[in-house]
Amino acid sequence: ISIKTKPEVEEVGQKFVSLQYLRAFAAIFVVLFHFRNSYNGLFGIRDFGDILFQHGKMGVDIFFIISGFIIAMSTENNSSKLSYVVKRIFRIWPVYILACVTMFYISGGKFNAGDFLKAIFFIPFDAQSSAPQFGYSLIAVAWTLTYEVLFYIVFLLAMLISHKHRNIICVMLMLSFCMLTQSLTTDGFSFGGYSYARYSGSLASIINPLSCSIVLEFCLGVAIYELIRILDAIEPPATIAMLLLTIIGVIVLSYKIIYNGQMAFHGLVGYGSLSAMIVMS
Repeated sequence: ISIKTKPEVEEVGQKFVSLQYLRAFAAIFVVLFHFRNSYNGLFGIRDFGDILFQHGKMGVDIFFIISGFIIAMSTENNSSKLSYVVKRIFRIWPVYILACVTMFYISGGKFNAGDFLKAIFFIPFDAQSSAPQFGYSLIAVAWTLTYEVLFYIVFLLAMLISHKHRNIICVMLMLSFCMLTQSLTTDGFSFGGYSYARYSGSLASIINPLSCSIVLEFCLGVAIYELIRILDAIEPPATIAMLLLTIIGVIVLSYKIIYNGQMAFHGLVGYGSLSAMIVMS
């Protein structure tokens, strides 16, 4: 497949503007999930909020997959590592630091300076606690940013090794790290989003989150981007067939998760599978 020219890349960006709408829906789902208890008892139904919004946390998995897709796409014709780093920094840090400062001062002394420093560098409070949150942080819902930043760093490393093969290198680095660290420190490797290496050394705050299988959702997003590129070069019937299969998959997995309660958790064998098919469609 030939590398797209700049106008073609801009056209692709226009075509995938629907991903921005999907991001908005994912954000709304997550907010509703966190406020679901407020709706319990509404209309006389004790668990009304839980029934409607208990699966809203799937928005996190959708975010991770979209992030992998967008990073792979946005770096297609821009090999500048400096540009990549600057964009990532200004995309997250300014608003996030402002939010951390605000939370620190309104918390009434609940957090100390050490907690604040951990928070602004996306270090979870307790790397020995359960994944994927690892004790959360100063801003509880910002635990997801730890994984975003780790993915950005690994992707940058892949770009430094080879811009042309950055996507496959990033996927292989993240997958091999998860498999190796989990296999060495636990009973084995799992694709579940709650599996991670039980490392207790000084680098636990980096190794344990990076070894958590939830990071593989970013890899899935990168893989979806590569698949879309291939489908773009194939006759329309093949693309239509893939779309139909994806929609069928969404319906089947939705039934398993929403109605049967199966796979209702973070990770590729949980919400990640359904999220991937939603992003694909």
